[in-house]
Amino acid sequence: MELLTAELGRPIAAGATADIHTWRDGQVLKLYRASVPRRVGAREARITAALHAAGVRVPAVGELIEVNGRLGLPMEKLVGHPLSSRLVDSQAGARAGHVAAQVHAVMHALTEPSLTPMREQFRKILEAGSLPTERKRSVVAAMNALPDGDRICHGDFHAANIVVTDRGPVVIDCVVAHRGNPCADVAQTCVAMTEWLYTELTEPSRRAVESFVAAYEARYCELCSRDPREVIAWTPIVAAVRFSLPHATSSDAPLLRMIEAI
Repeated sequence: MELLTAELGRPIAAGATADIHTWRDGQVLKLYRASVPRRVGAREARITAALHAAGVRVPAVGELIEVNGRLGLPMEKLVGHPLSSRLVDSQAGARAGHVAAQVHAVMHALTEPSLTPMREQFRKILEAGSLPTERKRSVVAAMNALPDGDRICHGDFHAANIVVTDRGPVVIDCVVAHRGNPCADVAQTCVAMTEWLYTELTEPSRRAVESFVAAYEARYCELCSRDPREVIAWTPIVAAVRFSLPHATSSDAPLLRMIEAI
């Protein structure tokens, strides 16, 4: 791994695990926080490269480097805005939902054997989570009763993880991508976006999020000839997985209500 010292200046964006800096050759540098285990960056680099090679619209990435003692991932600079910036009213929310459905349907047409199987990944997350043991068992049993799959699933697909560029929408933050049943991935999107309703939103933004979820699910099922009941069946399971991962405390009650449907 290349070790570098560089004057980076202020980040152009910041997230929970990393800062984003302008980098060389028109790229940006995702610079992981020192507290983030290096395996997280290594996983993201590996998965994003695999998805890009498989034909998923994700940023092209370079080799991991160390900059000023922190792990960094050079990647393609995206010029555009997150799809979430369009969630300003009901009509715009519905249009954004249609965009997300199209992007997700294209992703789910692809497979990548190197990705972790969904059931394996979900079980590990549930085992490490804080749900009671009996609830974990019931979730796993419900999951095992549903059809498996081998499609590329993002695992955290929502309006803030789609960047709309001049070349079309590009999906970001692929660190939990796996392969499995697309209906589980669609349920994850619906659950994740529903969580937004329990944050502080203006009334127009709230209606926009509601319209996004309804339009996204309906359009996806239309594009992929899916029965919405297939998505509903996965909802308690992905809610349990999301509850077992770091999440906003405002999501606790709604996620638990979804889990209780098992």
